[in-house]
Amino acid sequence: MHTHHESSGDGPPLLLFNGLGFSHWSWSWQWQAFPELRLIAIENRGVGGSELGPEPFDLVDLADDGARLLDRLGIARAHVWGVSMGGMIAQEFALKHPDRCAGLILGCTLAGGASATTMSAQTIEFMTRLAREGLTDASVRGAMRLNFSDAAPQELIDRYIRLRMSHNPPLETWNWQRSATGRFDVSSRLSSYRGPALLMHGDEDEVVPSANLAVLRGLLPQAQVQEFPGARHLFWIEHAEQVNQIVRDFVMTKSYQ
Repeated sequence: MHTHHESSGDGPPLLLFNGLGFSHWSWSWQWQAFPELRLIAIENRGVGGSELGPEPFDLVDLADDGARLLDRLGIARAHVWGVSMGGMIAQEFALKHPDRCAGLILGCTLAGGASATTMSAQTIEFMTRLAREGLTDASVRGAMRLNFSDAAPQELIDRYIRLRMSHNPPLETWNWQRSATGRFDVSSRLSSYRGPALLMHGDEDEVVPSANLAVLRGLLPQAQVQEFPGARHLFWIEHAEQVNQIVRDFVMTKSYQ
């Protein structure tokens, strides 16, 4: 089964895992910001140029896809950065392939299990209503209050919407990815990860509430933590300059220790 990726830059490798339904376009605000790193954006099954496959999968399968991609590229170890669902995949990668994980970067994600804080009933109702409309300009714009703060520049929002509208995965992909996130739970295993870690979250995130950051922090007490006041779910896009500097410092420092 073919797994597509996009790559940019040269230096210590940084493997990027996308969120639910997203492909490499969601890293557009990072793509030219790391010439000193080798960014590798893997496209999860069923999005972008990657095949969906014949049967449903779990997130550990998507983590294994990442390990196979590193094999294909001749890369022994990489830093791993995942956001939202991609952060869940990154945790599976770090736990199943610890020798391949030079450092773990998690954004707006959770560890699953009973300690996880999920969306409020009001947010679920809002997102369900938007989902019924399908991927339209109106529905994508309607979701902006969950993705960006009220202070986000209109130019940034318009660029995001153009990219989002031009990369719509099949409904089956959405369903299989959503189902896989529902089964995800590393809450009893994540504390076994001993490598470097960086945790980032917007403190007004309603999609993956920021209460999950405290849980991750408890499971990874060695982690560097950065919370973004006023930021919502897509903090790494809205606050790209600050996020990119934090990630750059983390990767470069850990790569040469």
